[in-house]
Amino acid sequence: MQPLDWLKYIPYYCLIGGLNLLWAVAEATPTDRSKMGGGLKFLNLKGWHPSNKQNQKKIWIAEQKAKNKEQSEKDAAREVHKDNELMRFQQVAASKGDTDAARRMDTQKVNFLYQPPPGLKKVDEKRADEEDDDDEAVRAFRQKIEKKTKGSASFQRPLEKYVGRRPNEPVTISDQVERFPMLKDAPVEGEYTSNIKVNFQPVGMRLRNVRCARCQVWGHQSGDRECEMRDQNPNDAFRQTIEDPMSYINQGRKNDLSLKKTALPLEMARDTGDYEMIPTDDDDSDPERKFLASLSTKEKKALLKKLKKESKEYTQEAQA
Repeated sequence: MQPLDWLKYIPYYCLIGGLNLLWAVAEATPTDRSKMGGGLKFLNLKGWHPSNKQNQKKIWIAEQKAKNKEQSEKDAAREVHKDNELMRFQQVAASKGDTDAARRMDTQKVNFLYQPPPGLKKVDEKRADEEDDDDEAVRAFRQKIEKKTKGSASFQRPLEKYVGRRPNEPVTISDQVERFPMLKDAPVEGEYTSNIKVNFQPVGMRLRNVRCARCQVWGHQSGDRECEMRDQNPNDAFRQTIEDPMSYINQGRKNDLSLKKTALPLEMARDTGDYEMIPTDDDDSDPERKFLASLSTKEKKALLKKLKKESKEYTQEAQA
């Protein structure tokens, strides 16, 4: 016998040891099994074990599909039975000379042309019939309750409005399609996914259920790199109107306000005794206004600062 010939007997030893272990577990009492410390509990992590989460999910999906199929078959059988009963009653009435029943039988032969496709949901007319039978008080009370529940359902906190969703409500597929149009024809497992949250993972894309406060686009937040308005401040326009000196002049003209002599620039204050300022009717022909309109905000600030400085020097010279 060679030194390494015993290696070929290792599989047999393992098989015998495994059989002995299974025999010991089968003969052990519940008290003995409790002392094992959960020795075989790791088996529920295996892919073939019935208590695995993935297997439980597959079983639940199969049960839901079978339940929906059975319900649809029952509904179809009920519709067929109802149509057959109606057809039989009409045939009996037509055989007794009822012209209306004969006319309805003739029109029923072409009713399939006006029926909706099998995949289209039928309109529920039962609620409309019930509303027609109600009086004014009941109808007004129902509308009040619906309006109240609708208002409470649409209420959102400021933080929830900022992030664009409510964490306590699941985001359905229709909501995700409205936010991300590329998910319109995304494949799903079944109809039961229409009322639960489904995490889509398209290739090369990352979907985030957040809304930007600047560009109002779903998928990123304010300040992210993919935002087109990342470098734009929404308060720039308001700040520019405040800091622009021409805004004060335009506001004064709207309110029919006139400038005092002490507020006039130096060049205009010297000539106030000899000349009278009369505003022109055509503002577009004023070269000074065109010149001021062509200046930037920074240049307007510098010009205003220079005029104030010269006016201050002129006042000091006059007082001296």
